[in-house]
Amino acid sequence: MKIKKIIANNLYMIKCLLDIQASAIVGIIFVSVITTLIPVICNVVLLRYIINKLIIGNSLNKIFLVTIVVCVYILLTLIFSSLFKEYILPGAKERICSSILNRVNDKAVSLDISCYDNPLYYDELVWNMSAIEEKIDGIFDYLSKFPGYVANFILTSTVFTIIDKKLVILVLFTVFVTFIFNKPLAEANFNKENAIKSMRRKKQYIESVFKQYDYAQEIRLSNISSVLKREYNKNTKELQDVYRMKNKKVWIINFLQVFLSGYFMVNFVIVIYLGYQIIVKKNVNTGDFIAVFNGVNTLLSALYYLLGRFVTQIMESGYFIEKYRNFLSIEPSIKSGKKTINNGFQTLEFKNVSFSYNSKEEVLHRINFTIKRGEKIA
Repeated sequence: MKIKKIIANNLYMIKCLLDIQASAIVGIIFVSVITTLIPVICNVVLLRYIINKLIIGNSLNKIFLVTIVVCVYILLTLIFSSLFKEYILPGAKERICSSILNRVNDKAVSLDISCYDNPLYYDELVWNMSAIEEKIDGIFDYLSKFPGYVANFILTSTVFTIIDKKLVILVLFTVFVTFIFNKPLAEANFNKENAIKSMRRKKQYIESVFKQYDYAQEIRLSNISSVLKREYNKNTKELQDVYRMKNKKVWIINFLQVFLSGYFMVNFVIVIYLGYQIIVKKNVNTGDFIAVFNGVNTLLSALYYLLGRFVTQIMESGYFIEKYRNFLSIEPSIKSGKKTINNGFQTLEFKNVSFSYNSKEEVLHRINFTIKRGEKIA
């Protein structure tokens, strides 16, 4: 599916959620922003402000006042977010899921009976009905994180830019290094899962045989349990061998990614650069150093989410929403008529009536019968 379609699907669902419960969606975004900014405001902005003011000998009254304002902001934010998450959000999510599911139910009722004999249709119906709550949770999850991480990135990178523009470049380079390894890491994990899929299914089947009542008598009347145990142990060894072989590649890629982007860049390159700016160039003061040291991981977390997990989430949601939209777009081939019998009837007679949902097989073939007024027949 193209990115344009994925984005369009997510915007479609967000519009649906706003139509159902706009206040809850706005609340989620607002809470996301104000709560995610707390660590940036405390560990980066406020700490930098306090240390720099103390170094130049500013009045403690002004520092105290700013600290009180930040504390009030944190207290109000925690109270509001807690009330919202515990009292407002659960009910709102229930109303949204019920409304979306009702749309699926209404569409299912309006469609032809023959659809239930169509595996493609039935799979779509069952999938939509069973996955709605889980997928809506996924959409809520990225709505509760994406705005906050965007605000986090903007505020932290603004502080970094004020201190030294090259710091932002170093952080972006760190993220770039991380994403160089993302594709091979994803491929290695996929190949591992693909290799163990059939073996794991076999293992689960053998486990289920021992647990199910239907097989209890057969196991006791035969020597099949020893065969099953032998196959189970063989399967376990094969799984261990595959894990050992495939995990080696995953470990190497993961180690390179974490070491180069995390420990090497963050804990070595950026620290050395800051030390050089403080000691040699004297362009960075103590408050700026601490702000950057505290803020770099915060900024990296925001970027990792925005360029990694968020992309995955909207893609997963995009595929779900596509199924949902396709299901709602199905039109019945047989529609209920609007004609009514004003004066009632005495008899209703069928003569040589045939009917089929499709051209392949008749459901009724040349049926003849008469219904009298007031009769109940089957």
